[in-house]
Amino acid sequence: MKKLIINLLYPFIVIFCIFLLWYLFSLLVDTSLILPNPFICIKEAFKYFIKSSFYSALLNTILRSVLSFILSFILAFLLVILGLKFKKADQVIGITISIIRGIPTMAIILILIIWMKPYLTPVVVAFIVSLPIIYQSLKSTFNMVDKDLFEMANIYHLSKKKKVYIYYKESISSIFDIISSNISLNLKLVIAAEAMALSKDAIGTLMQYDKIYLETEKLFALAIVAVILGFIFEGIIKFIKNRVVRYQNA
Repeated sequence: MKKLIINLLYPFIVIFCIFLLWYLFSLLVDTSLILPNPFICIKEAFKYFIKSSFYSALLNTILRSVLSFILSFILAFLLVILGLKFKKADQVIGITISIIRGIPTMAIILILIIWMKPYLTPVVVAFIVSLPIIYQSLKSTFNMVDKDLFEMANIYHLSKKKKVYIYYKESISSIFDIISSNISLNLKLVIAAEAMALSKDAIGTLMQYDKIYLETEKLFALAIVAVILGFIFEGIIKFIKNRVVRYQNA
């Protein structure tokens, strides 16, 4: 019980310490244009939730993040499976992924701003940048699956369905960890691309306007909203993971 209470309080203690340091530094700087008071920023964040137009921006950013992540995860998963089945394909995929990984994110954003509509650019940017990261993580996860299990499966002539289940059981927990760690990154990429492309009704675009008009408090407020949104994404994934793992071990 004591351990449970500590685990519940720990995140709040960390958050409190961060805000305390932020508050002290804001007093030291004493210039809201550079570092505003955190309490003012929180107040500005609540003001955003009063505006109906903000919900449209929030929803669009969430939809772009979810869509780009799903697309990158599915493609990365299929590429890993293809590479496991065909060695030549694995070499080609590996080289292609390395090239994509080497392209600067800013270059991708600027090129896609020229090529695509502003509402689509953030989705494609997040998709391209996330793909190599998710691919490498999934590949490492599948490569860590105990090969002795498959040798045993071959000895007992188990069906392909049961072999797939072995992969599933051995890697499902790690896959959820990959999703949890990358979905917040995907959100950041989408917001950054929205800010550059000035996508209509988007969190990133609101941030860009706040920067232009030097409304630092509102900019920090939106950053707080983005962080909370990332925590919500991760919390949902961890909740699903716990349910799946619990059901699997039942």
